[in-house]
Amino acid sequence: MIYLDHNASAPLLPEVFAAMRPFLEGLAANASSLHGPGRRARAAIDCAREKVAALIGADATGVHFCSGGTEADAWALRSAFRGATTDPGTLAIGATEHPAIRNTAAALTRDGVVVRELPVDGSGRLAPFTLASDTALVAVMAANNELGNLYDIAAVADQAHAVGARMHSDLVQAAGKIAVSVAAWGLDSAALSAHKIGGPQGVGALWIAPGQTLDPLVTGGGQERGLRSGTENVAGIVGFGAAAELAMRRLSTESARQAALRDELAARLLQGIAGAVVLGDAERRLPNTLSIAVPGVAGEAMVMRLDAVGVAISTGSACSSGSGKPSPVLVAMGLAAWQIKGALRFSLGPTTTAAQIAAAADHTIAAAKALQRLSQGL
Repeated sequence: MIYLDHNASAPLLPEVFAAMRPFLEGLAANASSLHGPGRRARAAIDCAREKVAALIGADATGVHFCSGGTEADAWALRSAFRGATTDPGTLAIGATEHPAIRNTAAALTRDGVVVRELPVDGSGRLAPFTLASDTALVAVMAANNELGNLYDIAAVADQAHAVGARMHSDLVQAAGKIAVSVAAWGLDSAALSAHKIGGPQGVGALWIAPGQTLDPLVTGGGQERGLRSGTENVAGIVGFGAAAELAMRRLSTESARQAALRDELAARLLQGIAGAVVLGDAERRLPNTLSIAVPGVAGEAMVMRLDAVGVAISTGSACSSGSGKPSPVLVAMGLAAWQIKGALRFSLGPTTTAAQIAAAADHTIAAAKALQRLSQGL
């Protein structure tokens, strides 16, 4: 299998599994216990917290482990508006946000929160905007999961703070792939996920800045300093820490290597498929992500045809695939119908090789030509 769907979920790295294994076998103790195995589990969690914090240039005291990026986003948004009464204020979100933000925002409207989408242009870049004076929270992702677009979070945070609003960013796709500094970017909170960087699924974190308040999303035994109760997933958290440490160590070399492979893939596909176009921001994007639209084919048909020959890609966000609805991200960009229908996403990882890119390009070109002939009745 040539796996080019790392933005959906990156395979568990061998080094990460090795770090997790002791806590899946002999040391599977409750980190709240006072005996030796419990203390070792607590120490392992504290060590992982330091590693995850270092990945985003943060202090470990602000890192709170949870089940993933979706929970972290929902936690940040709900906490910002919990307790509001008659006039909770406005929530401003990017038009290309992940469903974790979009659907939580939609749910908050039932509590009287006004949600405003910040528009994007045809490349998915944020268009110029002005925030309302009653804006309480701004949520804009650092990197788009479908397009790979990177956003100037520091500039958005400046505008948010100018009207007295807090700034939240979904860093799920950015952390570990580009350099991230929550302090330099002026963030008040941020969401992270382990399985996008070779860690285990089902583990994430919400970071909050010093001085910011956070309401518990889950109450119970008081774990995570009383903010996220429930027995900690020690093995998963240890794996998150190991993946974060690996990502930091490899960041500079992997970013350049994957960007070169991505560009090679794009060049091959554009040369081999008539009418194909690259979607998104060509200047500011993740080094591992390529979004391309193929005329005359359905993205789902391409995914299935490539799967049959051992190539795994996506039509866009795996979180919303199978819904039968067009991608909200591509719709917000105002793309032509054929571009939305024929959009494909290739996302590379540390195990992707040049040989795999060459083979994937050949298979994709062959699949596109075959499906185009079928669509023309040839």
